Amino acid sequence: MESAIKGVAPNYANNTLADVPYTGTPLPLAVDILPASLPYEVTSFLNWAGSTSPETAQLPDSHRYKFNINVANASAVPLLAAPLTLSLPQTALSRVTLSFQGATAADQTALSAWQNDANLASAMPCTVNVTPLLKLDGALQASGSSAVGLCTTNNQLTLSVTLAEVSTAQYPSVNSIAYTNIGAANNHALQAYAFQASDRLLSERAARLLASVKANANPDANLDETEGEFLHLVGLKYMRYISDSARRIGQLDGGSGDSGNHLGLTSSAMKVQYLFDLPFAVSRSGFLVDMPGGWSRNVDLTTGKSVWKTFLLAGYSSSAFESYIWQEGARMDAVSTVRGMQFANESGIPVLTLNAANWAAQSPLLTSNANAALNYPAGTVTNLQNTVNAGYTLNIPRSLIQYGNWTGAVWEQEKNDTVAQTMSAGFIIGGAYAGGYT
Repeated sequence: MESAIKGVAPNYANNTLADVPYTGTPLPLAVDILPASLPYEVTSFLNWAGSTSPETAQLPDSHRYKFNINVANASAVPLLAAPLTLSLPQTALSRVTLSFQGATAADQTALSAWQNDANLASAMPCTVNVTPLLKLDGALQASGSSAVGLCTTNNQLTLSVTLAEVSTAQYPSVNSIAYTNIGAANNHALQAYAFQASDRLLSERAARLLASVKANANPDANLDETEGEFLHLVGLKYMRYISDSARRIGQLDGGSGDSGNHLGLTSSAMKVQYLFDLPFAVSRSGFLVDMPGGWSRNVDLTTGKSVWKTFLLAGYSSSAFESYIWQEGARMDAVSTVRGMQFANESGIPVLTLNAANWAAQSPLLTSNANAALNYPAGTVTNLQNTVNAGYTLNIPRSLIQYGNWTGAVWEQEKNDTVAQTMSAGFIIGGAYAGGYT
């Protein structure tokens, strides 16, 4: 085909395969009843993994997708007796939440008093110790065997989707992420995307949230059904939005636009109060969507290969949705990497492009701003340098940004490794989150 189009006017030798549209026509097969077999000659059947037979009474466990969750303290000491493993197909339509309860009756009394305190400025009782709870639509699935302080913010959480049949030593999971920034005072809705966020499911979960708010005179008395459901609904919407966006971007560039099993969470230490008979939400520390496990499977439909520009644009789109999702869901402004970089441009703050070649010359600009309060902290600069040393290119405002009442860092890091044939992009806020924060 490529040889043939080189002889086609008017461009002749300048014609490429990209100029040839795909115009395949489906050939429908009209049948009166569902056939007993495929309309092809079957030459052989493959045995199930771990079996000597192509037949089975039920799907083998190794062929089932699992959603795995583990919680640990800052030193990686597990807080659960054992990691929780859920069937992804069976739990995809349910809400999975991580919260913390008092380690003792006295701890729980002090924790409840703080949660129900109408004074939003009341100090967090840091002497309280708590243990984690993992729930599925409010039903307890696992509880903690060890405690951490309520004020700890560097606890660890690992999420993974696995399929034993395709697991290897190099790639033990389908997708996995690890957090080191879990706050024990926060509530979290954990997300594993199984392409389930249909219009119907979003509508049903929204109806459930409204019913829960109406049914609970004090929403703080059942945070899992109120705050947890709200966070779950926002997380579902976010994964639906970025999947739809990636599909559209891929189609515009001749790609499949496919996404994978995204992993992430939404969280908050929200405080709910009533104004007369109307509930309204006020956040002590803000809403967060943190989705470092966004997964692109887009490939060019002609070559079958991943496309860097499409991958990167889908990443920017996902970052934009990280601020939009809170504007839509909570009517609150939010900062994400894309919104922060837009704000930097609007404010006249130069956006630097840093890589291994110019780091030595350009990096001093990060700590030499006229307003010393907006210089990047030493720890952040070290983190940035390590990222550059790992082969990434950074796009970052010269100074920290002051967005509303929030001051912090935002940057985008990217690496198109043509040797290893891998692509990676991260959209960072606050130096610790891959998401959007109100």
